[in-house]
Amino acid sequence: MAASLVATFASQPAAADVQYGSKPYAWGSNEFGQFADGTVGARPTPGPIPGLDHFTKIAAGWTHTLAIGESNSVWTWGSNEHGELGNGTTSTGATIKPARVDGLTGVVDVSAGWGFSMAVTADGTVWTWGDNARGQLGDGTHKPRTLPVPVTQSTGLPAIAAVSAGRDFSTARTETGEVWTWGANSEGTLGLGVTGDRPTPSLVTSLTGVRQISAGGRHVLALRTDGRVWGWGDNGAGQLATSVSNDALSPVPVFSCTCVDVAAGGMHSLAVRSDRTLWSWGHGAFGELGDGLAMGRSTPKRIAVRLPVVDAAAGHSFSLAVSGDGRLWTTGRNAKGQLGNGTFTQGNVFTTGPGLHHVAQVTAGRDHTVAVTF
Repeated sequence: MAASLVATFASQPAAADVQYGSKPYAWGSNEFGQFADGTVGARPTPGPIPGLDHFTKIAAGWTHTLAIGESNSVWTWGSNEHGELGNGTTSTGATIKPARVDGLTGVVDVSAGWGFSMAVTADGTVWTWGDNARGQLGDGTHKPRTLPVPVTQSTGLPAIAAVSAGRDFSTARTETGEVWTWGANSEGTLGLGVTGDRPTPSLVTSLTGVRQISAGGRHVLALRTDGRVWGWGDNGAGQLATSVSNDALSPVPVFSCTCVDVAAGGMHSLAVRSDRTLWSWGHGAFGELGDGLAMGRSTPKRIAVRLPVVDAAAGHSFSLAVSGDGRLWTTGRNAKGQLGNGTFTQGNVFTTGPGLHHVAQVTAGRDHTVAVTF
């Protein structure tokens, strides 16, 4: 997810570095203005996001989106029921187009969850805003915030390099490979060996040397510097690659192959191996595993996608991959047109849709997709 539902693009390999002037496109669900063009209504084909020509990263959340713009500012649009747009209100109507979040500068990473947002500034400070019912903002309270609050300064969190927001919990990685977590923990999503929500950050002591984190619906994937994939949290659909459906309260080995990218979705997982092959496992009832079968499995399996695969993203029930020639490949649930292939028909294998080439980055929300071209 985010994205992912949002993966941390800054720490991933990509078809090309995103530069100022790159063009963003959106498609799928648009009931909350996810297209940022002043319209509503689902769209099954990619369309340009207006007024956003200068940025370095985009992150799609449940029903809203974040972008890092020029001067490392943050821009937001979409749903704002919980204040996730960071404009001091919970009103969506006036902010259906991209709007700058006042007071945030020097931002180097962003991530969007289910009704809340995260940003990291150059000094390593984590800022959060939006829904806080499970303590996902990490400020020691359960109070929703319509303006960004600094997590680092209020809780003693060390300098952070990258963040990834899950459904209602947060993960953060330091430059040295430590992982810190906070928020909802009923399925062990914080990786602390126990359950129980935490409104302030805690260190995942049993895992070190992490180079990338990806928070999904209620599970987390962590890619270590040795290329091995570890995970924790919800395993009800086999998203941790084990046939035992028990949740993992602490990190467990998930995929022993050497990998370069991971993406955690709603209840499924993706990984790109060092040979640039794509692998999937977990929930598959909507075809999100891309193996031609609308059913899940707990064993990682190689998926047929044009090689090499250079970036992957996982939405709530759909998957995306970018191949080395800049083409975008999609599969899974498509009721809102989130696959971008011009239809609303579910996909069970990865296919590439018309009209969008030279993709550098892709991010997936609940039912909408945003891609960056170069």
